[in-house]
Amino acid sequence: MKVTLVDIEQPKTLFHLLDTFKGPVFCGGMDLRNNQDLKSMICGMTAPGKSIPQLELTVPEAGDVSRLLRFMRDGCGTAA
Repeated sequence: MKVTLVDIEQPKTLFHLLDTFKGPVFCGGMDLRNNQDLKSMICGMTAPGKSIPQLELTVPEAGDVSRLLRFMRDGCGTAA
């Protein structure tokens, strides 16, 4: 499932969550799980202390999608 997240206020917490997913989490065709270089690049595209404005992910596992949407629902960003 393709999920677009907007206004990600806690990217480190999000990336930690993604590392625990059962299946891959693709961003730009690359798996974000345990990919520190890609995470650093994404965080480096925003000003320090600012939220990530938008991140499009492909998450194939239904259980992982549920966990991601719950994370966003709990106030860490918005799913579009």
